[in-house]
Amino acid sequence: MEWIILGMLCAITTSLIIVLSKTKMYDHESIEYATSIRLIVFILTLPLVIYYFLKIKTISQHEVILVYVGSLLNTIAYWLTFKAVKHTDIDKISPFLNLEVVFVFLFGYLFFSEMPSLTGIIGILLIFLSILAIEYKTKINFRSFIRNPNILKYTSIICLSTLYYALFKILSRYVLHYQQINFIEFIVLLNIFNAFNSMLLVSLVENVTPIAFLKKLFVKDVTSLGIGLLTLVQILTEYSAYSLTTNSAYVSAIKMLYVIFSIFIAQIVYKEKFSRDIYAISSISFLGALLIIIS
Repeated sequence: MEWIILGMLCAITTSLIIVLSKTKMYDHESIEYATSIRLIVFILTLPLVIYYFLKIKTISQHEVILVYVGSLLNTIAYWLTFKAVKHTDIDKISPFLNLEVVFVFLFGYLFFSEMPSLTGIIGILLIFLSILAIEYKTKINFRSFIRNPNILKYTSIICLSTLYYALFKILSRYVLHYQQINFIEFIVLLNIFNAFNSMLLVSLVENVTPIAFLKKLFVKDVTSLGIGLLTLVQILTEYSAYSLTTNSAYVSAIKMLYVIFSIFIAQIVYKEKFSRDIYAISSISFLGALLIIIS
């Protein structure tokens, strides 16, 4: 039951990150911004880093390599997502972010023979289809979508990033659940590698110095600090859930509820109004979550 609470917390923090990040995306280059958030998270976890190097260090070289490969996949996916959001309307491409649960379901079955129960599958489908229905009713015009090559281009990027994310989640599930690596060690190494890979990527692709950008954020940009803190909470809750759950697809499906929470937050923050249909469909997604819980 703990993983369900953690998954819900992850969905809520994800929705907050998305709502806050969208306003910042227009002010900064996507890769600079993504790197800065990664560095903020790294600095927030410095006490754990120091504790790790002084006290723990029980992880094997093989496991270190696995975490690094996972971090590399995660960094590339993170950058691709920010790039797509920066250059096109997120409302048009966000439905394709939901493909993560499909990929996680497939990879979980292929690599770990994880098959949800019939009740769990129905719950996953209810969440997946209800969120697609919400995004169809509120955002998508398929004719303009097909005719717009820019949206098609960044939709492809989102699909690729979603695939990388799913591979990273499955790799994390393997390391945490099946290899039973110490969770603190995993978080420490992941954030070290994320910071390193992000700095490497920003240096290679944009030829900018992320440290100077981070200093500017610390001095002037409280919102980015808040997003960094929320990102740390998201990391802790999501991978704790993956380490505790009996099925990877369940966590991925519960996390999809961030779309629903984003609607509620947007209504509070931006005073956006939604039709009764949206609330009715939202209730279906929570029914799907309930079926997952009882499965």
